Amino acid sequence: MAFEEGIQGGRRVAVHADVADEDQTVTFPKVETTASDKADGDHQVEAAKTQTVVDQVECTNLVPGKEYTVDGTLRLVADDGTDAGVLSDASGNKVAASKTFTPEAADGYVDLEFTFDASGLVGRKVVAFEELSTAGVRVATHADITDEDQTVEVKTPPATGERLPNTGQDPIALGLVAAGLSTGAYALRRVRRHDNAE
Repeated sequence: MAFEEGIQGGRRVAVHADVADEDQTVTFPKVETTASDKADGDHQVEAAKTQTVVDQVECTNLVPGKEYTVDGTLRLVADDGTDAGVLSDASGNKVAASKTFTPEAADGYVDLEFTFDASGLVGRKVVAFEELSTAGVRVATHADITDEDQTVEVKTPPATGERLPNTGQDPIALGLVAAGLSTGAYALRRVRRHDNAE
């Protein structure tokens, strides 16, 4: 918000100070993000060869009709909770994503997707950092290594173990049926022995 005064001969002769005047108001864009597993929307992914994290970027105070670009990177969290740098793939390329868009309203959302190899990151956390720019000028960032909303943890995949055959039957019900058959057979044997004794 800009206020002005006109001074002449040491005396104020004009003032323009209207807090509701849109022509005097300058708004600054802002971004906030929420990163999650694309598969189920939570903040965990399994340690698999290919995983995708979706970062929903909330943009506010944009100029409708003006072109913007959101650039994002995934960063590793060190054991002490500090920023361990940008996550890279096997070829040394940064895990990054970018999207250019033209908003129809001042506020809205943009989704970025990061696909990466999580197989060697069991127990580690990754955080999405975002940067908003227009005409090559950065106008907003969201880069907080401690922000839980921006964080996704890599968890151990479930153990494979032995699996029961898929018969389409409830294993508990099958067990009860088997027990009933055994009991019936035992009772039948007792009846036959009784008949033979007579």
